[in-house]
Amino acid sequence: MSQSGFTPIQLYRTATPSAAPSAGNLADGELAINTADGKLFYKDSGGVVQTIASKATGTAGGSNTQVQFNSSGALAGSANLTFNGTTLTANTLALTNQLTVGNGGTGGTSFTANNVLLGNGTSAFQVVAPGTNGNVLTSNGTTWTSAAPSGITTGKSIAMAMIFGF
Repeated sequence: MSQSGFTPIQLYRTATPSAAPSAGNLADGELAINTADGKLFYKDSGGVVQTIASKATGTAGGSNTQVQFNSSGALAGSANLTFNGTTLTANTLALTNQLTVGNGGTGGTSFTANNVLLGNGTSAFQVVAPGTNGNVLTSNGTTWTSAAPSGITTGKSIAMAMIFGF
């Protein structure tokens, strides 16, 4: 006895390699399997026959840590994209958008040589270009600024003594 709101479906099969059902062979929601190719088909509500599964050679999706993806209708995995339940590893990371500060990036798309990044809030960086020749980066306890060094004469060597206490 069928459940209310559901219609029984027919199952079709073939052992002919590369055979696929046509839309005229199936009613909406009906299934067909090709046992030679290991492909499972169904007809969607738009009248289009879809492949919903395909056997793969070897282990479907690669190893137990590889991220699975659809590769021409079959599950595949790549040793270059893995997830062990905690860490996602992408051997060659290529992002289409900049990585935000909140996600560990800088939020920038390019930088000029010798510039310095300074945090300018909780979610952004500021790019600071080199200052005047001879200036140093100093702090007033709240912000950074580029200023001439205090008490240092240019052209003189500076001796510095360090004492380490244990």
